[in-house]
Amino acid sequence: MGARPVVFPPRDSRRRNARTLRARRTRAACAERHDLVACARRVRGGSPVRIAALVLWIATAWAGLYLLVIWLSRVGVRPWADKAARFSFILICAHPALAATGLGLWVAYLATAQVRLAWAAFGVLCGAALLGFTMLARHLAVRGGRHAPQAARHFPGYVVAAHVSVGVATFTVVLITATIVSRGG
Repeated sequence: MGARPVVFPPRDSRRRNARTLRARRTRAACAERHDLVACARRVRGGSPVRIAALVLWIATAWAGLYLLVIWLSRVGVRPWADKAARFSFILICAHPALAATGLGLWVAYLATAQVRLAWAAFGVLCGAALLGFTMLARHLAVRGGRHAPQAARHFPGYVVAAHVSVGVATFTVVLITATIVSRGG
């Protein structure tokens, strides 16, 4: 019987295996020792969806900031006649505060690649989204009515639509990214 020939795997599979091994080592170093350099390497080579979520979040924040400036310059936080049209001070402040907190958590996730930060950012974003949809429902209920506040009459519809649309896109992309990352992607 003759000796069996030694069969080496193709060169591409060796490279792929080396990349997989490096990625595992980087993830392990990031998770176990909280090694920031390893985490930065992992993020740099990570999915562009993470950065897309950041860009969408910042675009949503700019549109929301514009709406907040219009609101505060025209109405402020004083009450007005119709109870249905009242936006409480807590609602007006909590929505952007939660959104900014979530954005900060997302930036921390990008810097450290810790999955729990991605899910924490998504959880805070859920709270901000609930408050935002509450504000939208109240705005649509009284818009144009005689008891509507001055700012509600002068909100540019396209900015409101852009804020809502990009906010929903941000919510979706952050959820998808957190799910992918928690599965090891």
